[in-house]
Amino acid sequence: MNAEKEIKKLVEDVLAHMGMDAAVSCRPDDGAVFCDIESPDARLLTARDGEALRALARIISTAAKKRGLPKRIRIDAEKYLSEREKDLEEKVLLLAKRAKDLSAEVPLKPMNPYERMIIHHALSSVEGVKTESRGSGKTRHIVIIPEA
Repeated sequence: MNAEKEIKKLVEDVLAHMGMDAAVSCRPDDGAVFCDIESPDARLLTARDGEALRALARIISTAAKKRGLPKRIRIDAEKYLSEREKDLEEKVLLLAKRAKDLSAEVPLKPMNPYERMIIHHALSSVEGVKTESRGSGKTRHIVIIPEA
């Protein structure tokens, strides 16, 4: 069985144990495996900023690693992560403009490592600003800094 099929089975098994009726599809994605979950119960995974979805991804990644499967696994439910990424990118572009216009640092709220990575990447090609992560643990956040 190939990696995508094994990971798909892991996701399906965990969701079944959670009592969720779901369709799961997995595909290779730039050295990782991306799985998409479609379910009428998807809100259980996406509530509270996708906390359960991130936990599911950690569980599946741990189980996959023990089986010698790819380490990087991304799991989305009903396009939640895709939409969240798009929203984050749009918001930080506006905040970058604000940082440049005001010539002042703009701190963002604390967020998880994945969201910080999205923001760093989104602003890496924006002229006139740079990003920096500050704080630690649950208070770790990004600051958008105008360049002189």
